[in-house]
Order: sequence, then C-alpha cells, then structure tokens
Amino acid sequence: MNEAYPVILLGAGRSGTTLLYKLLSAHPDIAYLSNYQSRWPACPHTAIAHRMLRVLSYFIRTTWFKKEGGAYFNKRRAWLQSLVPTPAEAESVYRACGLPLSPQDGFVPDSKLVLCLNNRFEKIRLLSGAKVLLTKRTANNRRIAQLTQIFPRARYIHLVRDGRAVAYSLPRVAWWDDHTLYWADASPKDLIARGADPIELAATNWVAEMNSLERGISLIKPEYVFLARYEELLENPVAEIGRMLEFIGLGGGMPIGYRKLIDSLLLRPREESWVTAWSEEEKRRVINLQFEQLRRYGYV
Repeated sequence: MNEAYPVILLGAGRSGTTLLYKLLSAHPDIAYLSNYQSRWPACPHTAIAHRMLRVLSYFIRTTWFKKEGGAYFNKRRAWLQSLVPTPAEAESVYRACGLPLSPQDGFVPDSKLVLCLNNRFEKIRLLSGAKVLLTKRTANNRRIAQLTQIFPRARYIHLVRDGRAVAYSLPRVAWWDDHTLYWADASPKDLIARGADPIELAATNWVAEMNSLERGISLIKPEYVFLARYEELLENPVAEIGRMLEFIGLGGGMPIGYRKLIDSLLLRPREESWVTAWSEEEKRRVINLQFEQLRRYGYV
C-alpha cells in the first residue's frame, strides 16, 4: 500500500467543484483523473500524457477554462481540445474497481476493491510525476464511508456554496433534466411531469446532498477536512488556494507560472442571478426548504 494519500474534493453539484478541481489540478505537483482515465479506466499508464502539460502549460488555460475564466462547459468541447488531458470525474475508474455508484447501507469494500483503487490512484500519481493525487466525483458525496475505509489517510476538501445559488443554477445545466436524483429515484423531468415545482425540486436536491455530505464528513477526522467556500474562493482565489495547498502538504510558495494562471482567470465575486430573477415569494419558498443548512453555513 502506498504512503501517499489522495485528496478528495467534495461538494454538492453546481457548488463550484469543477472550477476548484481544475484550479488545483493545474498545480505542477498535483495529479488528477483525466478524460484519458475516464475512457480507459484499466490503463493508468495513459497518465503519462499528463506530463506534457508540465511543458505545454499554455494548453491548460486555453482548453480547461473558458476565455472569461469559467471552468464548466455546458456542451462538448471541440474535438481537438478533447485530446488534451483534462480533469474529469472518471466514474469508470471507481466502477472498474467495484465501488458502487450509491453503496447500500453497510456496504464494506473488500480487500480486492481497496487494493485496486489504491494501486490505480498511486500509478496515476507516479506516472503523472506528481506528489499528490486529487479526485473529484459528485457521487463521492454519498460514498464517504467507503472512501474512509479505502483511503484511511485521505484528505478532504469540502466546497460549500449558497444553496439558493445552487438551486438557481441546477435547472440551467444540460444534464439536470434527465439526471436520476438518487434520493428520489427519478429524474427532474419525471418529477416535474408529476407536478413537482422546478425551483423547489432544485432547492430540495441541495438539501439532500448537504445532508449526505454532513453524514459522511462526520466519519472523518476533523484534521483531515478543509471547509472551503465558493464565495471566498472568488473573492481571493490566490489566498484561498494557498490555504488549500498548505492543507494538502504543498505549501512553501506558489510557482510563478501557476500564480499567473490563476490571475489570468480574473475570478471575482458577482451578484448571484437568483437575487434579481426570483420573485420574493420564490425566495421565501426556497429559504423555507433550505433554512437549516443555510443557517448552519452562515448564509442566513
């Protein structure tokens, strides 16, 4: 078993985890699961391709991020861009080792699963020429109990965003309508056809995800968890990323080229669209659904 530990990025969907995943993965000492491992999960040697971005870092800015700095692509990238190794959720890697998408209560990883994921992650880290491997997968929000058994020394970064902003954003992404909500065993499209309110559905999804995250995080040693806020990341990205790098053991100064990449994205806070797009009555309905979680994280 390897001595290095992975870093697992957690957060409800549309909380900014894709942006943070790419920001951290751009660091020269951080490996990640890419579109290459996603397509060929049994071939960790494809991680050798990640090394080219150590030399051709220009492609990180032009293919991982949009011109205006955003990291989420709501449609397929151009085929030439898709050839560049890019951080991906790579569920196929977990599936190839036998970790279920939504483990049943009491599911315990067997030794084969533990060895498979540890070896796969370690090979990707070594072949990438990195000190740390970072992974982000939304399904991991409900697999924390298993991940703590597979990776006892893993570190976790939990990114939180105002649930109202998340609820406004969810219906506007391409995958939302047909995505099966694990807590409802149905898609938003199906639930809306049965009479569910679209805004309340998205608001409830954030609550369900936060509840799953909190149950899982309670199983982790407090010193292994870093709580980050999306709003603070946009307010001062260099400082916040610096704190995260320190947490995962990569402190001691930020490489100049990496700092320039972060600065080039021009990240900054902005007024969230829900503030002006929703009526007062819609805002009240969402707050009523999300109040406990919003209060717990200081948003109300």
